[in-house]
Amino acid sequence: MAETGGRIVGLVHCVFHGSTHRLQPVCSQQDLFTDEFPRRRGVGRLLIEAAYDRARQAGSPRVTWHMQEGNARGISLYDKLAQGADLIVYTAEQ
Repeated sequence: MAETGGRIVGLVHCVFHGSTHRLQPVCSQQDLFTDEFPRRRGVGRLLIEAAYDRARQAGSPRVTWHMQEGNARGISLYDKLAQGADLIVYTAEQ
């Protein structure tokens, strides 16, 4: 979580799980959110870097996440901090 003045202004939620492709745990970033006020002030970057630090502590060499194609702000930040993957995500609602 990111706080300023005692107020929560951002959070990142990560899940660690096994993988059929790696021996180490995989870190999947499930959520990254910043309040409107601190956007463009480095809070998102700090939260992602905190997720990277936590993944290293857990022995996970990789952090992955999904995002919506139209999220231009997110893409702008993520392109600076990670490499995009050429994947298609399928979901099935039950």
